[in-house]
Amino acid sequence: MAGPSGFGEMDIMLVFETSGVGSIPASPAILRLFMELIILFLLQIKHWYVDFVLQDDEQVAHKGVYGNFIGISHSIDHIAGNLIVLFLVSFFYTIPLLLIVLLSFIDGILHYHIDWAKMNFGCRNIADKKFWNHLGQDQMAHQICYLLMVFFIA
Repeated sequence: MAGPSGFGEMDIMLVFETSGVGSIPASPAILRLFMELIILFLLQIKHWYVDFVLQDDEQVAHKGVYGNFIGISHSIDHIAGNLIVLFLVSFFYTIPLLLIVLLSFIDGILHYHIDWAKMNFGCRNIADKKFWNHLGQDQMAHQICYLLMVFFIA
């Protein structure tokens, strides 16, 4: 049976206040899209924090040495951040625990290898335009990983 909004009474509703027009109901598909964008937003914040605030000079110096624990520790920080973000989101959006763990570890492994490749094949001279191109490619690769995470969650 449809409620006053015209949607079924069991549908999840999100109401946006408008000026004098009334309210606009949001379908479950819109709510799902909204939550997926929230997840992506939180992963962006996590990425900024771990890459640009938490990462120290020792981690940067050792990311290009394959298998070095100090370099790996940066990716472990990303795994921990992913676990925190996805676990907290799971209180509001159903994400199986196994998927949270699996996606977090896969992203950590990919993050490690993306950074390792940048350190070994990318330009390190900040004054060179290639440096910024390679940094952009590195960041784009990480963002594609987050898009794929959200895709598998959805």
